[in-house]
Amino acid sequence: MAPPVSSDPEAPSRGEAEGLTWRRNRPVALEPLAGWFRDAQDMAFAHPFARFPFDADEWEELLTRPSPAFFYAERDGVPFAHFGLRPGDDAVHLCFLVMDPARRGQGLARPLIRLTAAAGRARMPGARRMTLNVSQGNLRAERLYLSLGFRRTGGAEEGMFQMERPLGPQPPWDRP
Repeated sequence: MAPPVSSDPEAPSRGEAEGLTWRRNRPVALEPLAGWFRDAQDMAFAHPFARFPFDADEWEELLTRPSPAFFYAERDGVPFAHFGLRPGDDAVHLCFLVMDPARRGQGLARPLIRLTAAAGRARMPGARRMTLNVSQGNLRAERLYLSLGFRRTGGAEEGMFQMERPLGPQPPWDRP
């Protein structure tokens, strides 16, 4: 087994890929994130154990923990998604992913996942895999991840399953 991957404290706090930017959510900004959960299902897909409606205190506590590190994804300087990256054994784990509902269906999902991979490579250069959990029944997300080289690896937490893919230097599915 490979040694655990850790996030370098000197790791970059921002970067770019495919005309999109990722930046660390520090200091913590709850806006526009707070407005992106239309219903309990949106919340459950991003954070299965969070209360709905959005609870600012709950999210403030989550976002100020040392791990995972949280980021906004931006296009033309405007945030359109939020995600977390957590170091694992030889992996970076993508978590707490949510996209602005007004930006869904605009072709940003594939570039967003490639952007998260670029952020993972920059923040945790020793990582060889990217992992994530998908809520049972979130077929749209599962199809997206399968098309980007992820595969199911088994169970995770209740009501979810885990997927993974190689992270390595930019694999073919990370290219536009």
